[in-house]
Amino acid sequence: MDILRKEENGIITFKVNSLRIDASVVGELKDVVVKDIVEGAKIILDLNNVEYMDSTSLSVLVFFYKEAKQKGAIFKIVTNNDKVLSIFITTGLIRALEIVKDYDEAVKEILEGS
Repeated sequence: MDILRKEENGIITFKVNSLRIDASVVGELKDVVVKDIVEGAKIILDLNNVEYMDSTSLSVLVFFYKEAKQKGAIFKIVTNNDKVLSIFITTGLIRALEIVKDYDEAVKEILEGS
């Protein structure tokens, strides 16, 4: 799985450059992201390039979000991919997670504290 990590303005961004996140690769994503979920962290998971996610990968996203909340961190997901947004809508996760369609908007929300 191709994951780029960058840190800018106190925000850690993980950009997933793979088309699929499923049970065969989600462990790698979890290993990379989970170590940065610490108190006060500001994290964006950029899924704009992802076209498919299975239930295992969705459960890992829920885990990230809950872990961030417990540790006083911010965790936002960015995707403008209609297929992935449809998965979030169908599962109800669109209401449970912080999902934003635009990366710059996610950065703005974090910097403004919303």
